[in-house]
Amino acid sequence: MKLSLTLPTLFPGPAMRVIENVRATVQGLDYEIVVVGPFEVSGPDIRWVREETPRGSAAASATAYEHSTGDVIFPLADDVELRPGWATEGLNALLKFERSRPYAIGVGQTNGIIGTVFGIYYPFFPMVRRSTLDAVGGFFLPRFRQAFVDSDLAFRIWSIGGACGFTEGNYIDRISRKIDLASATMTEQLEASKAALAKSDTDAFVRLWGARYGHGWKTDHYRDFNIDVDPIFRMFVADGNTIYVNNALFAEAHQRYLRNRAGLRFAVQVDVVPVV
Repeated sequence: MKLSLTLPTLFPGPAMRVIENVRATVQGLDYEIVVVGPFEVSGPDIRWVREETPRGSAAASATAYEHSTGDVIFPLADDVELRPGWATEGLNALLKFERSRPYAIGVGQTNGIIGTVFGIYYPFFPMVRRSTLDAVGGFFLPRFRQAFVDSDLAFRIWSIGGACGFTEGNYIDRISRKIDLASATMTEQLEASKAALAKSDTDAFVRLWGARYGHGWKTDHYRDFNIDVDPIFRMFVADGNTIYVNNALFAEAHQRYLRNRAGLRFAVQVDVVPVV
């Protein structure tokens, strides 16, 4: 089984760092890294696809998928640090839980945070078979520029009778890019456009999936229905290695949990007597 890792990037330094990170953490597996960006990248197990004008990470990921040859696809980003064992556990979990249905396994982040939309789990970093992607119309789709590409993929899988789940272990750290001055200027320009794009992507996602999954949910702001779940709240809402609570009360319960957690933290800070 061959693994294709897609890597959209605009920054040579961070791109090479994550490529070396993959080489250090993946052993005994057949894999390729499909890099899409404006600068050439070469080396063992690397496919480079030139993209002169950035069109967004979703479009670049779609291009990478089109040029990939693996049986299983996994998205990389140039601001991640992968810990040893991530690929092996991801593949093992995919084989264990797919059960002859369309399926994506999310490789866990070390902070334990997982994503839900309308109370339904979606993988931040999905490992998924090519056959599943072909059945749902492709990988990350360029109809979203910055946000909701991963949740849209998950909903395309859920909506045809498939499922998504997360690995037991957590392997992915998000880190700051170390970039030069020219890249920093580009980063500032990209960040400045994200707010408008996020609103546009939110509206597009709600139009696409709101009628099916968003009944009763507030959608004025993306955080009304796009709820990140921490390890404690997960214990109350998870069913095995997934979450499927497609009810607007999910958002209310999460808000109550956050208030109670904040109150407990405040009470502990007030009650603690400093030791001199």
